[in-house]
Amino acid sequence: MQEWRVIEDEPKDGESNMAIDRAILASCELGLIPPTLRLYSWEKPTMTVGYAQDFLKEVDVNKCRNLGVQIVRRPTGGRALLHNHEVTYSFTAPIPHPSFPSSLVGVHRTIARALVEGLKEIGVNDATLALRGKYDKDHGSFHSPSCLSSINHLEIEVQGAKLVGSAQRRTKRA
Repeated sequence: MQEWRVIEDEPKDGESNMAIDRAILASCELGLIPPTLRLYSWEKPTMTVGYAQDFLKEVDVNKCRNLGVQIVRRPTGGRALLHNHEVTYSFTAPIPHPSFPSSLVGVHRTIARALVEGLKEIGVNDATLALRGKYDKDHGSFHSPSCLSSINHLEIEVQGAKLVGSAQRRTKRA
């Protein structure tokens, strides 16, 4: 049985959180660490944006600055998400790995199912996987810069509202 690592981190600023996620990914890519689940939070409200997102067009940078909200770029894709009083996770594993299918959708499904089970264990019994297409007009705009404005296939929802946003970053070996 392969060793797994769990890191329960103290709250940090946005730049530090993203630097740690990038370092874990780079170390996994080099085969230096086992699969790693990192649970962390934020010292202050922080807006993270996807690695390819043009946040200067999609985020009101001046308003964030005036409200004391830090803006940082994630190493993963996806859309903007405001982090505040929450638990954030990152999971990094080598490719291939016996616990995960090779496809992006398969990995997403495996992790999402585990998250739903974990949520049920802590009393969030209404958490389910969304089983709909990539964009459902009844659940927000697919073109919105906000992560929580729409629910995509296999994302976690409670009573029709998105509860968990998840994004992936895949390298050659992690």
